[in-house]
Amino acid sequence: MNNPFLPLNESARLTALSKYCILDTQTEQEFDDLAHLASEICGTPISAISFIDENRHWTKSLVGLAIDAVNSIPREVSFCAHTILSTETLVVPDTKTDERFAAHPLVEAENPIRFYAGTPLITPQGLAVGALCVVDTVPRQLSQEQLNSLVRLGRQAVALLENRLAEMRLKRSEEHLRCVIEASNDGMWDWDIATDVVTWSERIYAILGLSPEHFSPTFASQLALVHPDDIQLVLNAVERHLQAGEPYNLRVRYRHCDGHYLTILAQGQLQRDTDGQPSHMLGSFSDLTHLMQVEAEREERSREILAIWESMTDAFFSIDRHWRFTHVNRTAGEIWEMVPAELIGRSIWDVFPAAVGTEIQGQYTLAMDTRMPVEFEAFYSPKNAWREIHAYPSSVGLSVYFRDITERKNTEEALRRSESLFRNLIDNSWDAFHLVAPTGEILYESPAVTRMLGYLPEEMVGHSAFEFVHPDDFHFLTDDVADLLATPGSMRIVQLRIRHKDGDWRWVESCDVNLLSHPDVGAIAVNYRDITERKHAEEERDRFFTTSLDMLGIVGMDGYFKRLNPAFSAILGYSEA
Repeated sequence: MNNPFLPLNESARLTALSKYCILDTQTEQEFDDLAHLASEICGTPISAISFIDENRHWTKSLVGLAIDAVNSIPREVSFCAHTILSTETLVVPDTKTDERFAAHPLVEAENPIRFYAGTPLITPQGLAVGALCVVDTVPRQLSQEQLNSLVRLGRQAVALLENRLAEMRLKRSEEHLRCVIEASNDGMWDWDIATDVVTWSERIYAILGLSPEHFSPTFASQLALVHPDDIQLVLNAVERHLQAGEPYNLRVRYRHCDGHYLTILAQGQLQRDTDGQPSHMLGSFSDLTHLMQVEAEREERSREILAIWESMTDAFFSIDRHWRFTHVNRTAGEIWEMVPAELIGRSIWDVFPAAVGTEIQGQYTLAMDTRMPVEFEAFYSPKNAWREIHAYPSSVGLSVYFRDITERKNTEEALRRSESLFRNLIDNSWDAFHLVAPTGEILYESPAVTRMLGYLPEEMVGHSAFEFVHPDDFHFLTDDVADLLATPGSMRIVQLRIRHKDGDWRWVESCDVNLLSHPDVGAIAVNYRDITERKHAEEERDRFFTTSLDMLGIVGMDGYFKRLNPAFSAILGYSEA
């Protein structure tokens, strides 16, 4: 008997199986029905739906045998553990004549397995987590129609897994939403327009220092709490919302029970009855007083951020929604050979007219329109230079980090022209480069690693690349390698932390290419660079996003918010959930 090998993507496969939470669950009618269908279509007395865990074969549904008898067996004696090694259906017409199974204990049993056919259960990500199989005690063959049906039933089993996963995620989402609502610091209100009765949540009473026993809100009594200078503002906003459908969203000063005024963000939405007539207004009540108190700190924080931008080695500039420069750091000025202060207020397209109509303008416009970051490389012909550009949109414009990569692009072109020159340039490149075997062993390391990570090349060659990866990023590399091994010629770009010889962790951006099938390479080629400073700058940018008192959000191409900053949540009462 031959024990089954482990798949190359075993780690990712086990992770995929784990996320379904299917192991050791009770029987389910939907899975049992599929197993019965498989047995009936293929004309076999036995069928099963099983999953292959790290050390065992676990059966979810079984026809023809008592499930307690074979619910869990060692992986090494599992027929299905062989099935998951391929994307094709495994058919064994006669186990006695197949060297893999001839000496198998279940083949030599009193009621032996003499026929086996199993189709792998492959997830949408291409990972085989188990198998749907049919078994007989006598040798036999299946028709092509039966085999096709077995494959289709396998796909239905995977669809059931995906449905279970979706239901679990929905339940978690609903629970999360419930917790968010309960933990919200905002109040909720409901104005019955016909009766003029206003219902407040407990939070509104707490914000204003009132109690339900001593205050019964109506529209008029609530309006009496508004600062005299803001009353007409509220009346006008309500009228425009009821008559013209304009958004009801305004800052209003409300009197606390002790006499001082709070700044409140009041939001509301009209509800109509079945006849289309206004019936209710529902809304939120958010105390912005604390936020108003800390707005004075914003300028100081902005100055700190500007100081960081000036200290960066990467070039940086920002532009407003009208394409006018609002900041240009020293490095950008040096690259452009311009004085940064003289660019402020000028249009980027007036300063660089040759960029109009190029990819640079197209990518900046895309980022500005979609509010989604873009990263790209572009050639600027007037300077005969290549740029690596990262552009991050915001509500006020665009923040752009870039570096001159002309030397790198010229190097790449030279590498394409000459194989001998390739090795020479690799050995002197600013970026580091190494070749890695499928096992992870480093076969070659460029001298640039000494500058970047402090190691001599010979100190890394022969070691596993995994030894140098930060524990929290280990899965990125393992998943990357698994994906690469699955597709010859494929490329993956991953960012992760690598241990410097001095013990510190450095962020690198790694471009990995599967060249295992290349006759002159036969390895995974990895080009990586130190992006530690850029990561720190991005962290500062994210800190600005998080601490900004302006409402900032990122909207996807589908029109849904992908990210909201705390100010957005505090002002409008929404959260990322």
